[in-house]
Amino acid sequence: MEENINELLIKEKKEFNINSSNVKLLKVRELYDLNDDVIAFYYNIIEDEILKGYVLASVDPNLDSILEYGQLIGEKDTHYGEVLLSNNNLNAYYLGYQAIFFDTDVNSLNIQLEKKKNSIINKIEEEDKEYAEQIESLDLGLNEDVVIKNTKDLQLFAIDPNGMSTLNWTKIIGAVA
Repeated sequence: MEENINELLIKEKKEFNINSSNVKLLKVRELYDLNDDVIAFYYNIIEDEILKGYVLASVDPNLDSILEYGQLIGEKDTHYGEVLLSNNNLNAYYLGYQAIFFDTDVNSLNIQLEKKKNSIINKIEEEDKEYAEQIESLDLGLNEDVVIKNTKDLQLFAIDPNGMSTLNWTKIIGAVA
């Protein structure tokens, strides 16, 4: 895994504003999937003791080896790092791009996700009852394969760790058998 990160650093030196060969990776924390298995590690990229960037590297052979990466400016990791460290008493669950949730275990997380889903469904129901019923029938986040059509730009329940934006979900038209 660290070999893949090192390849990325060599390839993307300009992206991270790296000028020397004195670069090291600092493992911040592990992230879990919906099976309570470690799915990835979050690293800070340090050059000459200066924070340069972050990498979210997968340990799952079925996923890309690098899930997310980017440059950081300043002394703090305002992407995920500070949030991951401040919630170190809980498991960090990575559910996709800008979707990290914190909870004690996957069962508790699923309850949290269901509550978020139900809250959104109640808001949607005020405008489109049929659409709300389609969403309500899904077990979002619980190993369900769904077919998605891009018909509505709704903001649904996956919040970035900084609370700055939400992940856009689209109208769901049915489950795959």
